[in-house]
Amino acid sequence: MTCRLLVIAALIVPPVAAQAPKFEVVSIRSADRAQFPPNIDEEDPCSAAQVQQKGRTVTGTATTLYSLIASAYNPWQHTAACTYATRWDLLSGGPNWIKSQRYAIQALLPDTAGAEAPNPFADANVQRMFQAMLAERFGLVVRQETRDRMVYFIEVDQSATVMQ
Repeated sequence: MTCRLLVIAALIVPPVAAQAPKFEVVSIRSADRAQFPPNIDEEDPCSAAQVQQKGRTVTGTATTLYSLIASAYNPWQHTAACTYATRWDLLSGGPNWIKSQRYAIQALLPDTAGAEAPNPFADANVQRMFQAMLAERFGLVVRQETRDRMVYFIEVDQSATVMQ
């Protein structure tokens, strides 16, 4: 069985001039340790790394670049994208600091953005906005590749008869 993986090809490249939807304004700065949630596990790049949407504003107080990449390129648009990416080793490449450096992020969605959602990454347009922001601000280049991975399937035995 094969599965698709995201591979970070390089983090220091010129930005790509694409016509992707963009945030109106984005602020990214090193996170203030005093703003970290009390239960954060700083060894886990996914711990307390979620971003939230209120109205047109998307914020995160202690997110990692790893978490942003996992969520922005998550084809299932699931809230646990970072955890899945970590558990199944779906992201590879990039320097070690993308998992440890914490950032505070604030972004303003355009007027045309959809309704408020508990998981902003459930909206494909918001995912594209984050992809464009990551390419512009961090010079992120992503390359997809297929790798063989061991997977398990549970199947129902169709030959079994049901006793009543």
